[in-house]
Amino acid sequence: LYVATSSDGLTFEEGTFVLEHAGVPNLLLSSSGQLILTYQLFSFEDEVMFDVIVYSTSDDDGKTWTSPQKIIFEDLPESIDSGKVPMDPTLVEIEDGALRLYFTYHTKGAKQAALYSATAVDGDITSPFVVEETPALSVDGMLLDPAVIYFDEKWHHYTWQLESDDNYHSVSDDGISFSLEDDINLPMEFLGQIIVFDDGLRFYGTGKGGVVSAFSSDGYTWEMDDGSRIQGADPGVAELNDGTYIMVYT
Repeated sequence: LYVATSSDGLTFEEGTFVLEHAGVPNLLLSSSGQLILTYQLFSFEDEVMFDVIVYSTSDDDGKTWTSPQKIIFEDLPESIDSGKVPMDPTLVEIEDGALRLYFTYHTKGAKQAALYSATAVDGDITSPFVVEETPALSVDGMLLDPAVIYFDEKWHHYTWQLESDDNYHSVSDDGISFSLEDDINLPMEFLGQIIVFDDGLRFYGTGKGGVVSAFSSDGYTWEMDDGSRIQGADPGVAELNDGTYIMVYT
């Protein structure tokens, strides 16, 4: 993982190294001012920390980070086999200050991995995340790498489709149960993170040229931004309190 910053959300400075053996980063600046990085860790030093969802926090706008700590899950349904674990974290803060984690998970009896969610009601990243019994969304294909945001009185979920130029889009009134909308076709994979930007949304994804982005005023129709943001892939992005932008990417 590398970290980079930008004054306008489009032109990012050259990144600096953060952590090895990690991927699928997601960033959240909480209402308390804590910057939370969630990601998948593949530790070569501690077997317990291999292929698990972890978090690190920063109190200095991403200049330094705490060491990785495992996300604690409660009521996690049985997986299809021992090799299927929660992965691809996306962390959001909901209206009552609670934290909700969306992730990819393949349960016993399911044909494919699906979108699941879990909530820490006290808004503390160190607290257990209680998993919803049923998936937030399942489709005939595999749902990987969720990106979720609340915008215009709805929850929007996006993710890329394997071996396709289309991207999944689904919406929800409660953030717990999602329904599919029309696919979104763009020359980029919705493999990254979405943020509220001015009066619309910007998705930072993966495409030719590395990290690329697109803008939408309604969450349904999208237009690509010119050029690329940085050489890399699968970014997590957040706007800091001073109006600058921070990106963690692979």
